[in-house]
Amino acid sequence: MAGTDAKRIAASGRTLEEHRDIARSLETDPRGSRTVRLDFESGDFAGWSVRRLAKDYSAVIQSEIVRTGSKACRFEIRPGDYVSQGLRAELRDWYNAPFEQDTWYGFSTYLPEDSFAPPKGTGVVLAQWHDQAE
Repeated sequence: MAGTDAKRIAASGRTLEEHRDIARSLETDPRGSRTVRLDFESGDFAGWSVRRLAKDYSAVIQSEIVRTGSKACRFEIRPGDYVSQGLRAELRDWYNAPFEQDTWYGFSTYLPEDSFAPPKGTGVVLAQWHDQAE
């Protein structure tokens, strides 16, 4: 890796493995398109970063409960399923929305009424958005 690349990576606040994960995910990103659609219809996690999944069962593509299409992702967290940033089962897309452009995200969430019980004294985050380095 060239010295300039190493300096850029260090300045970004991301690790080398995070940069490699981004590169792998972007290989499936439709570059130049104003519309990016990530779903699970292909039956795999193409286009998604899976770095923040603690176990193989943390995110599973399934077809039993869906809103549209034939597949959806089921997330599961069990006691002790910690990754570097806490108790998580998280997918991440690498799309960087352009500044001063409308950007729309859509998703559906199903929480089973009879078995969803967040830990007492904690919150549950179902989705979040952040800005990107640089």
